[in-house]
Amino acid sequence: MSYRSQTIMLEPGDELLLYTDGVNEALNKENEWYGNDRLESFLAEHPDLHPEELAHALRADVARWAQGAEQSDDVTILAMEYRGN
Repeated sequence: MSYRSQTIMLEPGDELLLYTDGVNEALNKENEWYGNDRLESFLAEHPDLHPEELAHALRADVARWAQGAEQSDDVTILAMEYRGN
């Protein structure tokens, strides 16, 4: 599999959220995906959470969405804030 490389410049205070597809592809008992729109809405509703709090809150939101449905993929979330040199 080939991947493309990209570089971004972060400024102090910028935040970055990385996650596996187990987040947006999490299924609930009705076999519906959590989805990118729900993820974007969640992030828009929580702009002031510290990255650690954001990661925990997102994981909890995905779990609530799943309603106890069996997890079909890994759910990995990494949220961080760049503080500069």
